[in-house]
Amino acid sequence: MLYIVVEPDGVYIGKERVPPDEFADYLRARTRLFSPDYFIIAGTDAAQFGDVVRAFDAARGTFRVDYMMETRPLPTGTRRPRIRVAQNFWDY
Repeated sequence: MLYIVVEPDGVYIGKERVPPDEFADYLRARTRLFSPDYFIIAGTDAAQFGDVVRAFDAARGTFRVDYMMETRPLPTGTRRPRIRVAQNFWDY
C-alpha cells in the first residue's frame, strides 16, 4: 500500500515532502522503488483540490491503474473508492 498525502505545502510519501509541481517527475524517477498493489491519495482539508488532481494524474501516468468496484452493498453514506495499481502488465 502506498499512501500519498497532499498538503498545502507539498505532497508527502511517508515523511518525504515533494513540491506539487515536481511530484510527477519524482514519481517517474522512483517507479522501481514503488511497486504497490494499491495506492491511496488523500488531500487534507487545507489542500487545494487542483493539487490532489495533479497528484492523481501523476500516479495514473506512472502506474497502470485499474478501477475496482465494491460488489457488496455498503452502509448508506460510506464511500470507499478502490484503485488497483500494477507497475506493468507482467504484474498480473
